[in-house]
Amino acid sequence: MATKEETLVGELLTDFTRASVVESTDLLWEVGVSAKACSVSENGVLKAIEFSEGKPNVKHVVGTIMKAILDPIDGAVRKPKVLMFLDTCLLKDNEKNQITKELKDYEMAIVSLKQLEADYPALFAERAKEVEIFAPQQPAVQQPMKMNPPPPRGCFACRKDIPGKASQCSACKAVIYCSAECAKQNWPVHKLNCKEFKAAVDHLQEWDLHNLPFEYYNKGSQLQNYNVVPYLTTVNKHNVGLFQRLCGCFNEAPWGVLAARLIAHYQQTKPTPDQMFATLGLPQEMFPLSKPFDEGFDSSSIDSWESYFKSRGYSFDNPSALILEVPLTIHHMINQFHMKTAAPVPEGERRRITIHLVGVEKEADLLPLFECLLPFYPKTDIAIHMIGNKICADIPPQQRAMMIKSQSNDSSIFISLNPTFYAPQHLDASAFQLPPEVPKEVLLQQNFGTDKPDLVICLNAGLITQQEWGPFLQMVCKSDRKLLVTERVETLCNAALFNIPKIGGKPGVQTHPNPFRQPLYDFKKDVNLPGWSNGFICGIGEF
Repeated sequence: MATKEETLVGELLTDFTRASVVESTDLLWEVGVSAKACSVSENGVLKAIEFSEGKPNVKHVVGTIMKAILDPIDGAVRKPKVLMFLDTCLLKDNEKNQITKELKDYEMAIVSLKQLEADYPALFAERAKEVEIFAPQQPAVQQPMKMNPPPPRGCFACRKDIPGKASQCSACKAVIYCSAECAKQNWPVHKLNCKEFKAAVDHLQEWDLHNLPFEYYNKGSQLQNYNVVPYLTTVNKHNVGLFQRLCGCFNEAPWGVLAARLIAHYQQTKPTPDQMFATLGLPQEMFPLSKPFDEGFDSSSIDSWESYFKSRGYSFDNPSALILEVPLTIHHMINQFHMKTAAPVPEGERRRITIHLVGVEKEADLLPLFECLLPFYPKTDIAIHMIGNKICADIPPQQRAMMIKSQSNDSSIFISLNPTFYAPQHLDASAFQLPPEVPKEVLLQQNFGTDKPDLVICLNAGLITQQEWGPFLQMVCKSDRKLLVTERVETLCNAALFNIPKIGGKPGVQTHPNPFRQPLYDFKKDVNLPGWSNGFICGIGEF
């Protein structure tokens, strides 16, 4: 029996063969193949997209191209003379060769970027002029949206939704129940945590945790996680640039894919700094991200969202803190737990900082945002290796790393994506050694992270809730490396510190609020525990 893809291709090829005249266009068409879809575009305008159950095969890709010709989403029926595979295309070379052979019969050539430059220099030059912004710069929803009311609560014990008014533990006020019966049934388990839960709830007021300076998050009004899409729509940032990962609209794209496409775009088009900045979807007041601090200003004094935004001249209605939480949390950790004890750099030499970011998810799609770290560290070369089995393994090697330099700060940052579990060869840095043919002067000028990590960092880790952290924790505890962790709620940090001595580890940094936690309250159906992305910090090892 023919598959859906084979049927589609058969129908389209038959129609195409029967067509007496199909107009040709000199415009370049681009073909992208991801893990579950094939797309065809002309000058950035989508002509066709077809999804598949698994990775698209040759017939699926050819069928999608034919659909773009004969039944386009936008534009007239016509065929291209030249198509180009995007660098992020997941097809193997033999599959590309087969597609090239099939399209040749219809007087169409399909090439790589290198072939385009060699064989079609005019098309290559025209494409290089046009900086096509991969991330849409128009919001997905144009009309303003009303904020959502709070979702119904859920019972912590029976897990059912509570249609009416919910009750809560009278002692800690943290756990939600649908009835006295469920509360009584759950008490033997809950009583073990009730005191700690109460302390966490009390800390919301005692530590003034809602006191952030933003128009959308402050003591009087807090943006909640169930209102992300309405809020982003209101500020014209939904589906735009780096803000895409803030909602679930791009969940089908594996972690790292969005950044890889941006990197491929930069490699292909060689954009100017302002053109590159435009792809990020950030407010113009933030350009350039690596703008130096005012002369004489002590950047190490920045210890809060308020001091950072004031020092950069950003407005407090700027929504970028929702994504800046990642690089600024890492800066806070470097500043507080490495720089204060780091040895002075000898005269004439540069400082090198190496970070291992483990268990990476959304962080893998924010690589360009790390440019904001450079003003904090003049005459410094930073390397951040992002390591995690949830990073897309299909990203081509040439899109797995990014180097950002700042001449004004005389600093640089190198970031790599490593789609694997953290292993001993990462911890001792042997996994990151460069080939021997790399000139020594290159190694001295840049930091490619070939040293052991100054800090190992896990963001929103869930150390206690996810069993796969076990081998990693044992490995790090046996080493002399410093481990810093963030969790969404305070109790998870406390639990990690309580249990770490059982596997030979030593608590090194007590639980405390992260001043650069995401200004988005983490509403939970069945508990009232205060929580934010990267909400709390703790540390393991000798600090």
